[in-house]
Amino acid sequence: MLASCAKDDDDNDPEPTVADNKISATVNGQEWEAKISSVAVSGGKQIYALKTSDSSSFQLFIPEEGTGNFDLATSEATLLFDDGTSPYSVGVSGMITLETNTSDEIKGTFQGEIASHFADDTLTIDNGVLLYSR
Repeated sequence: MLASCAKDDDDNDPEPTVADNKISATVNGQEWEAKISSVAVSGGKQIYALKTSDSSSFQLFIPEEGTGNFDLATSEATLLFDDGTSPYSVGVSGMITLETNTSDEIKGTFQGEIASHFADDTLTIDNGVLLYSR
């Protein structure tokens, strides 16, 4: 008698939806995720997410309108991270890709590097996801 195991390679894993209203990323190899707590619009959009368990937070600044790729070092898009003890907001490099950017929905991905404001320390941000729906 022969038996076999089926391999799950159908790529039907559920995609995150904007209803999740979150920012998630891998920060120096550690998974990070938090619900978006505010979105402000004034000369662009500021999206803020606070992880209450350790007081760490992400802030993303993106254009008020428009989609596509935005270089975090040279465009109107940038990011800040606070690990709960120190802000990381200088020497920003990387990319944010906005798939959707309207007043009701924002969906995008990001990655990059960012340096501490006060210490000689750099964070690597990978697999960043931004999902927001009003």
